[in-house]
Amino acid sequence: MIGHLPIISFDTSAHNRLLRDSSRSEAVLAGIKSGLFFRFAGLSIEELVATPDPTIRAALFTYCARLQHGPSDCLYPQNELIRLLIVDHFRNASAFNWTTVDVRGREYEDAIRSRAFVSDQQLTTAQGQDLKGRKTGYKQTFSKPRLHIQEIFEKHQEAPPATLREAISRLQSADAALIWTIGKWVYDRGAETDASKDTITQFIEVCPPFRALIYAMLMSWYNFSVRDPNVGERFNAGGNDQFMSIYLSYCDKFVTADDEQEKSLREIAFLASLETRTYLINASSAIGSRGITSELPSIGSNRTRHVSWFSWILVSLLPLSCPKSEPYRQADGVARSAVNSKLRGSAGCHAGFQVVLGFPEALVVQIVDRNIEVHATTNSL
Repeated sequence: MIGHLPIISFDTSAHNRLLRDSSRSEAVLAGIKSGLFFRFAGLSIEELVATPDPTIRAALFTYCARLQHGPSDCLYPQNELIRLLIVDHFRNASAFNWTTVDVRGREYEDAIRSRAFVSDQQLTTAQGQDLKGRKTGYKQTFSKPRLHIQEIFEKHQEAPPATLREAISRLQSADAALIWTIGKWVYDRGAETDASKDTITQFIEVCPPFRALIYAMLMSWYNFSVRDPNVGERFNAGGNDQFMSIYLSYCDKFVTADDEQEKSLREIAFLASLETRTYLINASSAIGSRGITSELPSIGSNRTRHVSWFSWILVSLLPLSCPKSEPYRQADGVARSAVNSKLRGSAGCHAGFQVVLGFPEALVVQIVDRNIEVHATTNSL
């Protein structure tokens, strides 16, 4: 949270969906600026820079610039962010506090505002080649042990773990070195040192972004080298999708349009004991003149949260406690559309929620007992 504002972060796929769903994007932008703090992931910015079509790239960064008109910031890409955390811990492990390490990428924020990322085609080409190389190298790294691991299972006439959680449980119960060895491999590169097992174990415990990254790598190890391809639990998110796990600790809600990534990050959040909620934007959702009715995902549910853009906005803006009774009004000066919403509370904290989007023709979105109803009307704001 930033003050009283929940923090929202987008995967690159969600930024792309914002562009593709342009007819509904005004409501999304207004909803974010009405009650959320937007936190850009530097890795997403790098992926947007790699968009080869200059027209699409310019449109994507136009939306990014508009998101900056509300409360926002940007964190560094995963490699620099993790390096900063490691270096700070290495300097003084006893005083380390991950929340006080400055990982804000202000130069990225400035480049979004100035559109510096839009016109540099040479940078786009180089960035695209770098991302492609990372993707290939990541999969190769975690696929190499597969033959050796399968030989071990066959030798002992033992079936591979059917789930990731079972695999990690076996590692932990056997006090296997793999978990802290992966951590050491990352830590030593960042601090340029030869860290001990105790140092790595302690850092994993006190640094949630690093812990999430380790579980993401363990997930890839399980998916590419351990699981039975016929019956084992699958996690097919790619390397960059997994690296997004480091941002989970820095936001309350993480939004993606990639179902494999949402599944993976949701599991990583569970394993790393993070409170972040992941949301999968439902590509099939649509709003017509007759409106739609859908059920909101249950708070605390471990199921995939499939939501439309409108549902996601409303879930994000729903109060975590009994709502205030006074009306809330805010104009979106960028979109030149109006947002007018009113909260009403009742016994048991079953909230009624109404938001009017657009001016003078508008959509009225009402929530009663966690059901959404949408219909057209005239905005009297």
